[in-house]
Amino acid sequence: MEQPDQTPYSPALLEYIYGFLTDERKDAFERVLKDRTNYATVVLENIYKAQNASAILRTAECFGIQQIHYILEKYGNYDVNYKVVKGADKWMTIKHAFGLEKGFSELKAQGFRLVATSPYATQTLDELDISQKTAFIFGEERFGLSNEALEMVDETISIPMFGFTDSFNISVSAGVCLSSFLTKLRQSEGIDWQLSESEKNELRMEWALKSIKNPENYIQRFLEERGE
Repeated sequence: MEQPDQTPYSPALLEYIYGFLTDERKDAFERVLKDRTNYATVVLENIYKAQNASAILRTAECFGIQQIHYILEKYGNYDVNYKVVKGADKWMTIKHAFGLEKGFSELKAQGFRLVATSPYATQTLDELDISQKTAFIFGEERFGLSNEALEMVDETISIPMFGFTDSFNISVSAGVCLSSFLTKLRQSEGIDWQLSESEKNELRMEWALKSIKNPENYIQRFLEERGE
């Protein structure tokens, strides 16, 4: 599912579109934006079950994650299981990278540390430092991350488990990692994890247009009224 190009933020256009939204919808935007973050993200490498990718997307959105990254090499584009995702994809920024090296390089250029889970890692999730932007990498359901991905990540962590089974379902692993990391992050002091005002405005614009039917008609009417 490739997202279309977003309409750039325009204060005048946003004010115009906001005139067609309910106060409840606008209040919901502000409530969510307060806890939204680009400080952490999730990267999925070659997940082949739509329900798993959709469950992770839904979980990430519930925890306040704005971006999710798909590495597309083996199975092509991701389908969305709409019964699982429950509309979470509407509010998130979904990015696709057609190639592992390209996707990881872009994340590192944005300052992300790449972290993978492994039952053999000596560092646990509880010990993971939160002082750096973090991308949690998850791999194919049957085999986990590829060897190439494991060679490129910055750190590996293990998730503490206390039963006979030695692994979680991939969507559960993602949820446990995000819950632990984001709980500590929101309780921390001195870490700038919230969105900038510029990022918030871009999302206000995007979300407002997604909240009305046929937004292109509203944009055209706005331009005509301004003589553009």
